[in-house]
Amino acid sequence: MTDPASLSTAAAALLTSISPEGRLLGVAPGLCRALGVSAQELVGKGLLSLVPQEEQGPVLATLRGLKPGEPATFEARMGFGGAAPRWFSWEVVLAAAGGMILGTARDIDAERAEARAHALLQAIGDALPVGIACSDEGGRFRYVNRAYSDHYGFSREAMLGMPFTMIIQEAQRERWMEWHRRVIGGATEPDREAPVVNRQGQKSHVRATAARVSLPGGQRFRLTTITDVTERRKAQQSEQVLRSILASAPMVIWAADTQRKLTLLEGRGLLDRGIHGEALLGQPLELLHGSAEVRAAIERAYACEEVSGRFELVGRVFDVCLVPLAGVERGAGEPVQADVVLGVEWDVTEEVRAAEELAAQLALVASQRETIRRLGMPVVPVGEGELCVPLVGEIDQERARGLLEDLLARIVKDGAHRALIDLTGVEGADVATLAHLVKVARAARLLGAEVVLTGLQPAMARAIAESGVGQGGLKTRATLQEALGRRRGRQPSA
Repeated sequence: MTDPASLSTAAAALLTSISPEGRLLGVAPGLCRALGVSAQELVGKGLLSLVPQEEQGPVLATLRGLKPGEPATFEARMGFGGAAPRWFSWEVVLAAAGGMILGTARDIDAERAEARAHALLQAIGDALPVGIACSDEGGRFRYVNRAYSDHYGFSREAMLGMPFTMIIQEAQRERWMEWHRRVIGGATEPDREAPVVNRQGQKSHVRATAARVSLPGGQRFRLTTITDVTERRKAQQSEQVLRSILASAPMVIWAADTQRKLTLLEGRGLLDRGIHGEALLGQPLELLHGSAEVRAAIERAYACEEVSGRFELVGRVFDVCLVPLAGVERGAGEPVQADVVLGVEWDVTEEVRAAEELAAQLALVASQRETIRRLGMPVVPVGEGELCVPLVGEIDQERARGLLEDLLARIVKDGAHRALIDLTGVEGADVATLAHLVKVARAARLLGAEVVLTGLQPAMARAIAESGVGQGGLKTRATLQEALGRRRGRQPSA
């Protein structure tokens, strides 16, 4: 404060001139406003008259101790006309000539109130979940709240004075700077969403809103708010995927509230049933499901029971799953009831028809196989109490088991006492198959019938002999004719 003349241009100063006797000669407008009086009322008054009498001593001592060109400071409470005193901080200097004192006074109470207001606004801003920032015309941050600085991974102190483009990906900086200029120029810009990457490399998506703020001095700022919409966009993408599935898959998904009114109805399966989903929203659920069977299942779901089943709906077959959601007690002693029931219905008409057709085809094939099997192993009566089974082709274990079943059943039915199994037309049989034939013979013996194998090929006879499966009285004949001749008590002709 070595140049008193410069005090008149100090932005934060309240310039006042004081006579050597301590009377106010010129009073700064700011001091008048702080005391709530006019300059005319203060001019000529003693400076000490503004100070409570018991606090005048330190002020008087400071003024008397002034030396030309050497500033001094003091703090004092001051008031006028019975108003409550306010704290002021003074800096005074004695002019080199004339003994006039020049001083600047700062309203400490006002500064403290302003600091409290600033702290309150800062606390309010930091309490908001929305990111808030203020940038000057050049695009430098002048204010950011905690949500804003945290989202980008910087401290608040580091962001103040930083160009806002530093938090924008380099390829998009010019586009965002142009947006900033338009807002500063007064244009109304729509909200915009954009991907961002914070200081730690974490990706997110924000929705930004901007408006111009102008101060009385002509300064212009851009006020920006950002909202993290990452989860919302993920939900939207999931919804889009779900809608794509519903639009292409033969299914229906619906939800109904406690009033049994539809709140959700989607799916391609509606078209197959001739239903327009939007027309039924808000309508009673029974318009979608009128059958007593389905409605009973829905009521079970409202009683908080998961229900699934297959139902025929308007000529088509659906697998239906009913899921209760958010069940609450309705009252003392009353059962729990779901707030919402979610229904998922999958059209399985084609699958059911295909399964039925396949089952019919399999049954037909099985019937044909059984017919072929029986034709391949006919049991023919050749005399009183005598049966003959002429076999043709290859004999595997399955055919041998079938022979066992058919022959034993026929022995019991006809009361036969002798069965001839002719192997003349058999192309081959392994040891396991021959063992099954031996089992047939032994089982028939238990029923009182004798089994004779005829037409054995040399390889079969050798296999029986080497394996020992034929031990135990198995009878064989070279030909069927020989076996029939033996039955009649004569040899066949040569």
